[in-house]
Amino acid sequence: MKPDRLLLAFLIPPVALVSTAIAGPAQPTDDNISTDVQLKLATFPGGSGILVAVKDGMVTLPGSLPTKKQRTQAEKLAKQVHGVKAVVNNITVAKP
Repeated sequence: MKPDRLLLAFLIPPVALVSTAIAGPAQPTDDNISTDVQLKLATFPGGSGILVAVKDGMVTLPGSLPTKKQRTQAEKLAKQVHGVKAVVNNITVAKP
């Protein structure tokens, strides 16, 4: 093998790794985002009753919770999920 080809054989794999690392992880699908948001919401009281709709990374949360604090917490949890671009919080606070 010629020396220049040998050099290329050693340089190409590291370059491919660097380009993959720069590009970052793939964007999750809406279905993946929906599942991940539902799993997050299931971690606090009342959260499992919140519906989740996702379109192009935009999460909409319809439903009802007993307190404003829980409403805010649900939105914060949804925003933590990888791939979520924005959250529309349509959760209402149930009157006692």
